[in-house]
Amino acid sequence: MKKILHPLVFISLVFIVTACKKEQVSYDDLIETKPPVLKENIVQVNSSIGGYYSAVPVNYEKTTKRYPLLLFLHGAGQTGDGNNDLRKILYEGVPELLNQQVFPAHFKVNGTYYSFIVLAPQFNELPKVPTIHSFLEYAKQHYRIDESRVYVSGLSAGGIATSDYGAAYPNQVAAIVPLSGVSLWFDLDTKAKSIAAGKLPVWAFHNSDDQSIPVADVRMFLQLINDNHPAVKPKLTELLSFGIFNHDSWTRATDPAFKEDGENIYEWMLKYKR
Repeated sequence: MKKILHPLVFISLVFIVTACKKEQVSYDDLIETKPPVLKENIVQVNSSIGGYYSAVPVNYEKTTKRYPLLLFLHGAGQTGDGNNDLRKILYEGVPELLNQQVFPAHFKVNGTYYSFIVLAPQFNELPKVPTIHSFLEYAKQHYRIDESRVYVSGLSAGGIATSDYGAAYPNQVAAIVPLSGVSLWFDLDTKAKSIAAGKLPVWAFHNSDDQSIPVADVRMFLQLINDNHPAVKPKLTELLSFGIFNHDSWTRATDPAFKEDGENIYEWMLKYKR
């Protein structure tokens, strides 16, 4: 004999099943609200990099999605062995914000929320294109990176390396933000042409009274890019230094509260993808 559920029992079961479904929230859809998790990684990635800092969203391990990558390159004063010297890179630029837990958990751009994976390697010499590329390949193998949203920024020597890397691999980077330094000295015409042809957006920051790298050098390089009719015209934000260190444009540039035309560098970068 076939049993028939009482209508009230049936309604109760439907309610329970529905309630359970509502409780099954996907972490992929959550908006991050807490600062990224900063971690020290002592790893011999290549001959120039013996360690790096990583910062991933709090819910990274609970998700399956891929995230934008911000690769940050330090300056000459922060070189080291990647182990005992690694903390030297925590006192400037984006790594400092991460260490102070003031780097935003998310950014909203064109109605979409994004959270970065940030990686900051320490080089035992000035950052160079081959070792940067080697590290980026390592990063792609070890982190869930959205390869259409890879961004590179760096300060001083790291800013020079940022521009050099963008020129060498313009199609692998969605945008670059060189701080207090752009490509100098060699093959500038070739590098500028490559950036323009690769449709690579550039937003450079420099102090107008910088005595380490004259702002005229930055203006010249961006003009060379413009001469090649880029799809996105490069930006230059000139600042007036404060205090006695007139080379530092990166403290203000990397500050999420610093905005130009209503956007900080992170929101600006996220407008672009490959």
